Amino acid sequence: MFELLYEETSPNIMDADAGRSALHWAVLHGQVQLVRTLLEAGALVNTFAKDGSTPLMAAVRKGSIEVVELLLEEGARTELINSATGLGPLLLAAVFANMDLVQLLLERRALPDIQWGGPNGPVTPLTAVAAKVCEPKPTAEQYLQIVEALLAAGASPDVIVDASKGETLLHNAVARNQTGLVRALLGAKACPDTPSREGLTPLMTAVRLSSCELVEILIDGGAEVEAKNEYNGKSAFSMAVNLGNLELVQLLLAKGAAVDARWFNPNEYNAPILTVACKCDESLGRGYSYSLSRSIGGSSAALNAAAAAAAAAAAASPAAPLSKSTSGGAGGSGPSSTSRGGGTQVYLDIVRALLKGGADPNTQGSKNGVTPLLIAVENAHLGLLRVLLEAGANPNLADTAGNTPLAMAATDGLTDMARALLDAGASVNAARRDGWVPLMGAVLNRSAALTELLLGAGAAAGVLVPPGEYLAMESTPLMAACGEGAVDIARLLLAAGADPNQGNSAGQTAVWCACRGGRTEAVELLLAAGAALRPKGQASLSPLVQAAYSGSRRCVELVLAAGAQLDEYDSRSRPDSRVLGGRFTPLAAACSRGAAATAQLLLGRGADPNVTWLVEEGSSKVELTPLMAVLSHPWSSDEAGQAECAAMVRMLLEHKASISAAEPAHGHTALEVAAREGRHGALQVLLDSGARPNLVDKEGATPLILAALKGSAECVKLLLAAGTDPNATTLVGVSPLVAAIGAFASGDGNLELIQALLDAGATPNAPFFEEDTILTAAVDGGNPALVATLLAAGADANQSNTAGALPLQMAVSKGHTELVRLLLDAGASPHIPGLDWASLRYHQKGRHDILELLARGGVVVPPPPPGELARGRSSSSSGQTSTSGRRLQTRPSASGVEGAGVTRRSSQGGGRVSASGSADRLAGGSVERLGGVGRVSGNGLEPTGSPTAAAAGGGGRRPAPLQMAAGGSSGQLLEEAGGAAGGGDVGPSSGPSAGPSPPMGMLLRSPIAGTAHGGAAGAGSGGGGGNSPRSGSGGGSGGGSGRAEPIGKSPSGLARSGRADSAAAAAAAAALGLQNMKSSSGGEA
Repeated sequence: MFELLYEETSPNIMDADAGRSALHWAVLHGQVQLVRTLLEAGALVNTFAKDGSTPLMAAVRKGSIEVVELLLEEGARTELINSATGLGPLLLAAVFANMDLVQLLLERRALPDIQWGGPNGPVTPLTAVAAKVCEPKPTAEQYLQIVEALLAAGASPDVIVDASKGETLLHNAVARNQTGLVRALLGAKACPDTPSREGLTPLMTAVRLSSCELVEILIDGGAEVEAKNEYNGKSAFSMAVNLGNLELVQLLLAKGAAVDARWFNPNEYNAPILTVACKCDESLGRGYSYSLSRSIGGSSAALNAAAAAAAAAAAASPAAPLSKSTSGGAGGSGPSSTSRGGGTQVYLDIVRALLKGGADPNTQGSKNGVTPLLIAVENAHLGLLRVLLEAGANPNLADTAGNTPLAMAATDGLTDMARALLDAGASVNAARRDGWVPLMGAVLNRSAALTELLLGAGAAAGVLVPPGEYLAMESTPLMAACGEGAVDIARLLLAAGADPNQGNSAGQTAVWCACRGGRTEAVELLLAAGAALRPKGQASLSPLVQAAYSGSRRCVELVLAAGAQLDEYDSRSRPDSRVLGGRFTPLAAACSRGAAATAQLLLGRGADPNVTWLVEEGSSKVELTPLMAVLSHPWSSDEAGQAECAAMVRMLLEHKASISAAEPAHGHTALEVAAREGRHGALQVLLDSGARPNLVDKEGATPLILAALKGSAECVKLLLAAGTDPNATTLVGVSPLVAAIGAFASGDGNLELIQALLDAGATPNAPFFEEDTILTAAVDGGNPALVATLLAAGADANQSNTAGALPLQMAVSKGHTELVRLLLDAGASPHIPGLDWASLRYHQKGRHDILELLARGGVVVPPPPPGELARGRSSSSSGQTSTSGRRLQTRPSASGVEGAGVTRRSSQGGGRVSASGSADRLAGGSVERLGGVGRVSGNGLEPTGSPTAAAAGGGGRRPAPLQMAAGGSSGQLLEEAGGAAGGGDVGPSSGPSAGPSPPMGMLLRSPIAGTAHGGAAGAGSGGGGGNSPRSGSGGGSGGGSGRAEPIGKSPSGLARSGRADSAAAAAAAAALGLQNMKSSSGGEA
């Protein structure tokens, strides 16, 4: 090497492979003398090798202080960074824990905050070394010394290590429980109150880790104890309280935390800390999610990248992992051992600490005024209640709704808490804003002990409480107790002076309430205590009506024995909310509830079976009799329910209930109500008792129509057997069969009912409601069994509705294959005018069932247009056309090809078509036939003239697109579907033609009888000088002279080729476009 230098060889010669200079190699091999020689010879010290390193970086990696000093003396730059790894000299020295090199570089003014942009934030020597502080001793101590050196040299302690989370180095140090690192950062004046993007300060993080040591270090380092999370209002103190960590709470109090601080949250607004300690709520912390990273290596992508780079740079001696989990560290990671186990757990020792620190036991939340005492009662925590009372909590302090602790305790049935509150001076009669009192809460809880306690403390037994959260009507405690059947509590109230005759403003008394619930013992108790059935001077209501309505025969007997009148009624009573007025007597009440035993008792005592009353049915007022009420009761639909209903009807009839009485609103008699409700057992009883089956109501409906509408086959059969007319209609023309079809469509009917009507002579071809026939309505419903039943009974398959829609047309448009098959088998004509082929193909969804059925019926099915095929490809220039995906369809005629009309579905015009002297005008995808031949638009060809006139070009009507191709009697339909308009002519049915052949991709759907020459449209194969339909040039794909094969007839009437007549299915498939038919020479036509 010396000789080379002496010979004036450049000292900067580079290694072509690695891109390293001689100096670089000398540094890597630790050749100190050679390094000196090269430097003296002028070697460049700041060159980059291909791996991005400089000689100085290599020297730092080797750990050679002497070489590093030599390079620095010669101007080696400390700020250069390896572009591949992001590592500079200082960063390398730091991650390799080489304190001497770090100090040397810093002395030579290496930048302590030199940065490399990582994916989540900058990587500096400080952040990289901070990630290593968690290494085992003594390595961790070495890294901590380097941290201190970097900080002393001016490295920023507030560097953000994860920009996405806004976490500083101090956040990470706290999260990893690195107390030494935290002290070092705070000693370098790191900001202790910087919030993360989630609003967490380092102090909050330390509290979350339950680390008293870190909390003390941070507060001593200047952390603000009262700092709050801007997003949820939490402070470090409120978090400590919520976590239930007494040691932390006491520490924070000692460090100046405000004992009366408030915590903003959605449920409590500014909730006092004391209420937080008394209550565990999801919004107050049980659902608190701590998302700050637990380890630097686990959360900071920037630090991970630095670590990876350092490991790569030290491949010979890999660095230890950047960090370890600290979940079991000294500070701990979870709540303290006193953590809440459920939503109502409270921390008495924390509450005591707060109270000892001066917390006000009467503090209230700003939203609803909740107090600590109310929270204790709400959570049923007697110990907390006593602690608060001992600290001076006011037992009568209510929240904004007027809830007192005693009212809440009584409502929840908490006798011990109520006793403690009473002992502390709670007012026993203090009412909420809505009038609720503690005594009513005790009564409704059916707590005799609590009721006795409150009465003994002076609770007013006769207080009248308005309806509200727990009461449906204005009540006294005695009314409530008797209504609930709480006889023991009723005795206590009566003993305490409750008046058994006290009622409310509606005239309801304790006896009335007891009868309404069928509470026999309570009725006996009240009557024995002197309760009057209807106290004088009060507008009271009938207890007997309520007893009958409850269905309790014993209650009825007791009230009758006490002097109640058999047919008394309440004109203002609404025990059933539907009752509007009239004579709602005890018998009416019993029949409305289906209470047979009670009704029998009342009838036996002489109750009137023909009394009437008004009820509400929708927007109507209906007058009912007991017989109608029984039939309208919601009996079970099984045979047991039918039998019970029939038995009550028989009982009423035996007691002279009128069988012919009709309610005025609709004119319904009992028989019509039975039919309407499907009570076939009762209906039989009525018929046997002489009810007339052919009576009509005010709308002209017979019982048979009502039964059919209900869908009751049993009722229908009974009425038909009784001679009801199966074809009678309502005023608007609804017959029993129409009603049955409607019930079937709504899911209430059945085929048995419909068959019974048809067997009895119901007309299946009668009009349906509005525009439909019975058959079109059934087809619209889409049920094959119903349609088959109607067709079997003689329904006309070709009868259209008033809108002109045929049953087959509706079935096809719905895509219902089975209905199409049934209708065709029943003789429906397959020729549907104006059929929407596009919609049909859509409903078929790739199948061809309906298309095949129509084809077998003799329909020529047009091919799908290019938009459906999605394979049309076209280009148009000067009238020339090249198109794929086009179909040609022809029909035979007696004289060759007749009426060669063209349908073009295209996006642009330009071609000219002549057929028997007529022309097409193409524009915007539709074709209008001039000269009277025909017009095409939308989904098919609209006929405008006759086939003969079309062939002659004389303005006649073209054949319809669904015409059968039978023996050559029909005309021809030529259809192109797929691209731009062609530019050639279409020749006549026979004779030479000079025009070009049909464009590429056109398919001859039915071979033509006769001769076609050249490229005339309709020619099965090309000949002469014309273009082939398939290839576009040459002599035609079919070969030969261009003559098409003669046509025969298939058994189904479909046209077929002489070479493609193996089966009717093949012909149908050809007519559907499912396969290409072959010409006589084997080529595709």
